[in-house]
Amino acid sequence: MAIVTFWGPNVNQSGSTAVAASVASMIALDLSKGYNSILITTNYRDNTLESSFKDIEKLTSRSTIDFTDVGLDALDRLIKSGKLSIENLKDYTTPILKGSLDLMFGTQKKEKELYEKVMQIMPNILDCAEAAYDITFVDVQNGAPDEYVQKILEKSDLIVVNISQSMALLKDFFNNVVNTDLLREKKHVLVVGRYDRHSKYNVKNLNKYFKTKERIFTVPYNTQFFDMQNDHRTLEFFIKYMKEDPSERNGIFVNDIKELSEHILENIVISTNK
Repeated sequence: MAIVTFWGPNVNQSGSTAVAASVASMIALDLSKGYNSILITTNYRDNTLESSFKDIEKLTSRSTIDFTDVGLDALDRLIKSGKLSIENLKDYTTPILKGSLDLMFGTQKKEKELYEKVMQIMPNILDCAEAAYDITFVDVQNGAPDEYVQKILEKSDLIVVNISQSMALLKDFFNNVVNTDLLREKKHVLVVGRYDRHSKYNVKNLNKYFKTKERIFTVPYNTQFFDMQNDHRTLEFFIKYMKEDPSERNGIFVNDIKELSEHILENIVISTNK
């Protein structure tokens, strides 16, 4: 019954959506202990998370899915009519791994004003999801948080902060962002996405440079993973490479995601007595 939110302070720099999809997949496949999770995206005009698991173009072209009947847009109507409940929330999700991981499609609203109206009801949706699922994973818009993202971050039990390996962006983060009230008061974990372990700016040197003892997790850039993500096969990647040699490229990626996922589970309180 915990909310874990994935967010990065810089737009299109940290690969936070890939990390969200990976962590949700890893926990569902290998670490779930019977946990039932939901993965929600709130990004504006961005179907990257959904496309990690489902071919949206094919679904819409074959008319096998109507976005007004699933996802946030359907819940928007339910809330306005007072009909959203813990019992019927799952009817508007798409199963990724039955009994372990469901996907909530994001809003398909193209107009900013309509998108913002949907975002206004996110706290209600998260309350319902938190009651219906053991873990609610939320992928939010990167960059300086607007009022809607800020509310989600404040509501979260744990924030996975995805940072870039760019020194200019890291200086801004450690000098400014990490000292904000939100991150000082809220439990969080730092992750360098698209990480290059051969870089001069590896985690060991970053800890020294910024004089921080906070553990920094890494998720390396992995061509095989991103190809399969683009092919809507994120879950299949982890099924295929879960037992890969940890010294091999895919094994390193899987092992890093597993370490991050285990840390997340250790830092949230989950009750399965629903």
